[in-house]
Formats: sequence, C-alpha cells, structure tokens
Amino acid sequence: MASQDSKSSTPELHLLLLGKNEGFQDFVQTRSGLHPQLKVVDMEVQLWETLKYLSIHLIVLNIEAYGEDGVELIMKLKRHPGHCSVPILLLVAPDQHALVQPCIDAGAIDYLTLPLVESLAITRIEAIFHNEHKIKQLRESHQELQFAHRHLQDELAKEKKKRQDLEAETLKFRELFPAWQRLPRRVQAALGEFLSAFSKLSKHSSPELHQIFIEITHHYCDILGEAFDFNQLANIPNTVTNQSRLNLLRHAPLFKGLSNYDLMMLANNMTELSIEPNTNILTQGESFDHVHLIASGTVEVWINHELITHGGVGDLFGERHVISSESKAQNTVRTIEACQTLAIEKDTFYKIIIRIPKLWRNLFQQKSTQLKIANQRISELLQHFSQGLLKVDPKGVITKEFSRKCCELFNSSQLLGKPADDCLFVDDPKHIDEFSTLYPLFFQTDHAMDFEEIANLLPEATKFMDAQGNLREYSLSYYPCVDLHDHINYVDIGIEDVTHARELARKNVLLEQEKRRMRVLYDNPEHFLRLLNLVEEIQDAEIQDTLHKLATQGTVTSQTGPQLEETQRQLHTLKGMCGMLEQEALQSSCHQLEHCLGQMTQEDTKHDSSSTGSFNDNQAFDECWQQFLSDCDSIRHILDGLGSELKTRLLGIVLTKDGFEHLKTAIKDKNWQRATRVIETFDSVPAKTLIRKWSNEAQRLAESQGKRVQVRAEGEAVRISRRLFDQLEASLIHVLRNCITHGLESPTEREQADKPSSGQIVFRCLQKNDQIEIEISDDGYGIRWEEIIHKATHDPNLNQQLITEYLDADQPWKILFLPGFSNTVEATALAGRGFGLNALKTKVTEEGGDILVKSAPNQGTTFILVFPAYSTTVDSNERLTSDAAI
Repeated sequence: MASQDSKSSTPELHLLLLGKNEGFQDFVQTRSGLHPQLKVVDMEVQLWETLKYLSIHLIVLNIEAYGEDGVELIMKLKRHPGHCSVPILLLVAPDQHALVQPCIDAGAIDYLTLPLVESLAITRIEAIFHNEHKIKQLRESHQELQFAHRHLQDELAKEKKKRQDLEAETLKFRELFPAWQRLPRRVQAALGEFLSAFSKLSKHSSPELHQIFIEITHHYCDILGEAFDFNQLANIPNTVTNQSRLNLLRHAPLFKGLSNYDLMMLANNMTELSIEPNTNILTQGESFDHVHLIASGTVEVWINHELITHGGVGDLFGERHVISSESKAQNTVRTIEACQTLAIEKDTFYKIIIRIPKLWRNLFQQKSTQLKIANQRISELLQHFSQGLLKVDPKGVITKEFSRKCCELFNSSQLLGKPADDCLFVDDPKHIDEFSTLYPLFFQTDHAMDFEEIANLLPEATKFMDAQGNLREYSLSYYPCVDLHDHINYVDIGIEDVTHARELARKNVLLEQEKRRMRVLYDNPEHFLRLLNLVEEIQDAEIQDTLHKLATQGTVTSQTGPQLEETQRQLHTLKGMCGMLEQEALQSSCHQLEHCLGQMTQEDTKHDSSSTGSFNDNQAFDECWQQFLSDCDSIRHILDGLGSELKTRLLGIVLTKDGFEHLKTAIKDKNWQRATRVIETFDSVPAKTLIRKWSNEAQRLAESQGKRVQVRAEGEAVRISRRLFDQLEASLIHVLRNCITHGLESPTEREQADKPSSGQIVFRCLQKNDQIEIEISDDGYGIRWEEIIHKATHDPNLNQQLITEYLDADQPWKILFLPGFSNTVEATALAGRGFGLNALKTKVTEEGGDILVKSAPNQGTTFILVFPAYSTTVDSNERLTSDAAI
C-alpha cells in the first residue's frame, strides 16, 4: 500500500496567548517572521474548551492579566492530559518580577519582560519552538524504529520458515534445485524415484557420465519448468481486468517489445491498489516495498521539497531503485486525485528482470534517455534563470559546473579551478576574508550552526565592473548540494544583477523622504517660515563678510569674536529646527559648520588675547560653508513649490470669517480699541503651541539615548504675541534637549532610584499680574552644582570674572547660559557645543525677559522664563489639558 503523506519538515506554529496584549500580538503576527496561527483567550473556561479541539505548540501566559492566579493556572495546565508537555512562556511587566520564580517552579519554561525587546523575543520563541520540534521528531523517529524492528523480526521469521521448507523439498536433487523447484509437485513425485536411481547408476559407472547426466537433467528441468509456467499462465481466465492489465503493460515504454508470455508473467504478479488523493505512493528517504505502474489518475513528483514533474497513466515509479539496490526512495510521488496502480513487490520485480534480458536492456536504455533529458532540462533552466550560477567545492574553488551567465558577468569563459572569492570580491579584502573564514563551515559537522545561519553571515552582495566598464551591484545567494547520505559536498552560488532594482529602491526612499518632509512642512508652515528667516539672518552680508575673512585670513580677532559667538548660537538653533522639520541635509551642514567654528574657538585658546587665533584648515571650512549655502538654497526652492494658500499662511495673518466681520464692524463704528483687540487676537497664538512638536522630538531624542520620557502641559490657556512665539519656539527646544540629555536618567537608573521608568517633563504657562511665566521641569538627576562650578572655573575659554560674580551673588545657575559652556564630556550632534542654552538666554533677554533655574538632587530641575505680559490674554474657561505619552 502507498505510504501516508509525510509531514513538512517545518510544521506550522500554533500559539495560544492567555490574556490579551496588543503589543505582543502585533509583534508576533507582523514583525517576528514566525507567521503563527495565534489564538487569544481571556477566560479560563474558554481555555479548556480551546484545548479540546486545537493542538498547541506554545502557550504564552500574560502575567499582567492573571497576576498571582497565573501560578495556579500553570499547575492546571501541567496536569492537563493532552497538553502537559506544551512549553509555557511568560509575559512579565517590570513590576511583576516577583511572580517569575513561582511560575517557573510551577512549570513555566522562560519569560519575556514587557515592553518587548523584539530581537530577544524572536530568539527565545524560535529556540523554544525549535527544541519542541526536535523532541517531536525524536519521538516520531523512536516510533518508526520500533515499527522497523517489529517488521524486521517478522521478515526474519518468514525467511526462516521459507528456508526450512526449501531444505525439506530439496532432498536428493540439491544440485538441480533452481530448475526442480519450478516443477509441479506431481511431476516431482513421478520423476523423483527414476532420477534418483539413474543418478546412482551413473555415479557408480563413470564420473564423466554422471556429470553429463547432471547437465542434461538440469536443462531438461528448465525447459519442463518453463512449459508448465506458460501453461499455467495460458489457463488464467481472460477477464476484462486481466486484459486491461496486458494492454496497459504493452503501452508502457519500459515493457515495449516483450512477448505475451513475459507480459503475462508481469501481470500475474501485480496487485491492483486504489490510492486516495494527496497520498504518497513513494516518500523520499523512506523505504518502499513495491514498484507502481499508474493505471488511472495523475501524480506529482517532488525532490527535496521542490515540485519536479507530473506523471500519469503508463508511468512506472520505483523501478530504477530496484536495479541500483537502493533501499530508500530518491523522490516523493504523491497523488493529485484518486489513482489506481498496479503494484509489484520489489524482490519479485528484480527476479523477473533477471529472467527477461530484454527488460534489463530496456531499463538501462530508459535510464540513459532520462539522464539525457535531465541534462537538457538543466541546460534550459540555467538559460532561463536570471541568476548566474557557480558550483563551488569545499575548498572554495569553482568546479566545471557554471552557467553561461557567469561567463558574461565575469567576462571570461575560463572559470574552472579559480577561487570563487577572487572572482566575486574584486579588490575587496574585507569580503574575501569573510568568505575564506566562513565558507568552510558549510562542510564541517562539529558546530551547531545550520546552512542558513552560515549563509546569513556570508556577504550578501558585491560590486564589480561589467564588460563595458560600468560598476554593477549583484546580490549573492547560497544553495546546498548534498550527496546520497544528505551531506553537503558542494555549494551553488547564485549571482543576480540588482543594479537597476537598487537604484529604483534608493529613488523610492528619497521620494518617500521628500513626501514626509513636505507633510511636516504643511503641518508646520509657521515653523518653516521661522527657519527661512533664520537662514536669511545667518546669511546676512555682515556675517558673510566676517566668515569670509575667517576663511581667507584664518584669524579670530576681538572684533570678530562676538559675531562668531552669535553665529554659533544661530547655527545651533537652526540645527534644532531642521531636526524638527526633518531637513536632514541642512541639519548636517549646520553640524559640520558648527564643528569648524568650534575648532576656531579651540585654536583661539592657544594664542594670547591680542591675536585670538588662527584656523589652519581653511579649505575644509570653505567646503563646509559652500555646502551650507547650497543646502540653504534648496530650502528656499521648497518655498517656491508651495501652494498659494500655504504661502498666505506663511507670509501674512489669516482671519477667520467671524473675525473678519468683527474687524469690519469695529472699523465701521470707528471703535479703534475693539479693532485693535481683534487684530491682536489674530496676531497671537496659544502658549501651548510652543511645545506642539515636543512629543516627536522628545521621542527621537529619548530613543537615541535609550531613555523613556513623558511630556505634558499644565496651567491656564495663555495666549502670547506671535512675535514672542516666533522668538521662543525654536529656542525652547534647547531646554527640552537639556532635560533629556543631562536631566533624565536611564530606565534602569530610575527604577533603582524608585522612580517610574519614564521620565516626566512638564510645561506650564501662567500669567501673574503683569508678567507671564513659562516653567519647564524634569524629575531627573537634578543639577550637581559642584561639578558645574568645578568645570566652569577650570575652563580658560570662559569669562572667569563673570563666573566669580555669579558665585558671589549665589547665582551659579547663570553659568549654564555662558557661551561655550557645556557639561558634556564630548560634543555630539545633540549636545556639547555650549550654545543651546546661551541662544535661549539671548532671545529671552531681547524680549525683555529673564531666566531662573531651580534644582534639587534626585528631584529634578526647573527652568523659569519670565516676560512682561504685553500682548497676552487669558481665557478663564479654557485649561491646558494636552498630554502626550512617549
């Protein structure tokens, strides 16, 4: 009978989640790469109902949903008769680690901490599933071995019985046994006595006569046996079934030219089988007992889980394995629909082949033809395949098997015997070294890495010149070639030209980035206008003249020093605005120009006060400045492409329809005070809009430093003048950066200090009498004033006289706003130049305001900005309630 359908080597993962967790569900289904069948259960009653009909490979218990009841639930699961061996994985919130050990003791196998570290989660889930899959395979292998052992014992018993029968029937004619066995028992009885007597007589008369007697008797028994065989076959009733077998055999290519006698012998030894759809007739790598001739229906042929071809009526399967003495099938033959086959036992078929020389020749001729067809098909596939293909031996040398496409790629037909890495990685020693180190691991069995893991470590792409001298990009793929024992003996390397695809992908990425930047601009037109204004300020003729002198003369004088500091503040502010508007190119230019100006300032400390310094790398500075100007021009071009409605919002005041009617009525009534209030109202903005972009910026900054932060706004709905808004919005971002970079601790440090893992930043805007106060607070480290004072007093670039005055007045916080002061050890793209808070201080002073800083150790820091309350209004019915969690 045909064997049952074999299971896939990588079965589908069924995962049961006890207690909803949307983050874990989304991760498993969309980003883990596991693609499991996920079932979510909230109630314990649903759990036991689910286990009745669903086979589960992994149970994930959300401790956040069950709490201490999770321990009892695990114990119940471990007592469940059908699922006691299913592994249980825990999802544990940071504040629930005390429940982990009781759950492990109850039977859980591992746990994951929320929020998930996705790479770690994937590794642990795959490891659990891989181990369970291996255990399942071992159980199945053990069952198969037990079955094979019982089958072998039965076969041995049959062989022993057969041998005993043969020995009993041989009697005196052992030397004639092969022919004698073919005779009917009644013939053996009739001839036995006569042949025995004549054998004795010839043996006593002459040895030569006895030998002649033996040979004659042997041939006589052969002829007589064949006569009886043919007579037996000829007397079989000529039924429709038997006739259809003969017709089928006559049309089978393998049996072409055989006599009726030979065909009748085959037909008489065949058994009709009915096989259901999707059933394996042969299974690759497994033993088989019969050779099958398809009588009706269609089958498909698979090798190494790849569909190779199809078969139908008249096709024979398993015959080549018989003559090669292979005990296991080399391919899988699976029915597509219900099929009828004529099956003959392997051993019987082999004996018939031995007795029919023409059938033996047909087999070899058929095998030769199939080999020619296979070679032709391989050639066609290589021509149709878009990749070049190299077959490489264990030493990394190209074999004689490589496609014509490879000859075109490497512009050579002499690839045999060349090292593969020299051809693939021209002038790339790093990839050559990686290939030579990792490639031999494919053929070693003393490590735990599989083929795919090693292939993922090898270079995935390469570049080299084509025949026309153009640099092309190629992707590399690695495929195993295995021998009959399933051991890797060669590796096929696929080479595909992906130059056009990569160029298209890069263009699409740039297009998507441009679309995203434009969306940001349309959402924040006022912010974009302030960025344009700041660009114009930095490119002012006086500033350009100063920087031109620096670039050409390479000196910083006492006259140009203040201008240099102001330019550094403006650049720092512009860089922050570019980050918020996702203008990466201009942001990078600002950072590079900032670096060059910072080098000038550092060089300044090496000279006396009368000649403040020289900058040697003028060429680098000039390149930075020219790149900055080019990126500024690109920003201006964006404005030209904006729609008229957005330009109106950027370049003027937009009145609502009701506002316009109020203004018209006030002018008509000559109520100038009312008209002024209307205009001032539309020329003001809510103070809370100062931090409308803080959520995204805080998220970006916190993630880059491994921190978590929550931003919220509190206080009255105060409106401030548009002019004050324009001056503060870009500058206040420096306080946000300071709070996240210097103020807030990492989640681990906060937990050790008994604080929530997410830091808190609070924005408040209040109006007190004739003043407006803006407070920005964090709950982080607090400022270590002794460190600030020590660093400031030992920095020769700072004004030590001012520092002394601040300390005498017990105002050490003013040190934070000195130009060039930073508590960061090394400057980065986010902090360390010492101009962020100085730029804020400058803007606040220009608006007639002041700054105060309060701080307490381990409680946090508060920046307080105080302004005159002109052009501000308060709506007593409106409160600020925005809250953004990051």
